[in-house]
Amino acid sequence: MKVYQKLKFNHEGITKEILFGSPDSKEEFEKMFSLRFDVYTENNYFHESFSRFKKRKDQDNYDLTGKCLYAIAVIDDGRIIGAVRLIRDKILPTEIFFKFDTPKKIEKISNTSRGEIGRLVVQPYSKSSFFPRNLILLFLLKTLFQVGYEAGVEGGYSFVKKSLLNKLRKLRVPVHLIGKYSQDYPADGALFNYFNQQDNPVFPTYFLTVEIEKYLANILNFKSRIIRREQDEKTFVLNDTLYTKFLRRMKVL
Repeated sequence: MKVYQKLKFNHEGITKEILFGSPDSKEEFEKMFSLRFDVYTENNYFHESFSRFKKRKDQDNYDLTGKCLYAIAVIDDGRIIGAVRLIRDKILPTEIFFKFDTPKKIEKISNTSRGEIGRLVVQPYSKSSFFPRNLILLFLLKTLFQVGYEAGVEGGYSFVKKSLLNKLRKLRVPVHLIGKYSQDYPADGALFNYFNQQDNPVFPTYFLTVEIEKYLANILNFKSRIIRREQDEKTFVLNDTLYTKFLRRMKVL
């Protein structure tokens, strides 16, 4: 694993650490695909008839053809508790599964500098105690955008569930809804359930790298009341303050 940053925190009186980076071993990739399968299965996102899921892994053609960049969150026992990917392709999934006019700000970005964020999954750190999953989400995005920056990604798309969109809005992450669109996901597709849950629909969105990076720099900086940054600049420490506890209670973190 190539580590981009670390997050230290107090868990039941013991200092723990989560590593955020990109997977670089077969074992890490296998764990990541298994995590994606587990989370998507728990939420009934997959079409049960697909044979590729017999191995209990979520690995599609974008993964198999090397068209993705990844970020993962790993805890001290080696378990991967979070993952997200960035697809690089001439035509991105959102452009296939939705019909819409390309946003003007995306039109200004060449196809080779676009990407698509997807398969964002986060599991609880522990079943017996609380840890702010939204903070893991933010660090995953921070890591993914560092990886994407190295690859020259300037913006792109993501289709998100209503539940995640509400969470991103609560966190004030600058993602933009695409106004007029129609959904065109095939009835025999692996994610048919994902796209057709009436109480939790899917929305096409777009992002600009510069906006996300500015947002993350403001949230995860030296002056933050939520975390503090150590001198090596890669290590962050969760502040155990009344303010942080308030954000936890309000489910912002």
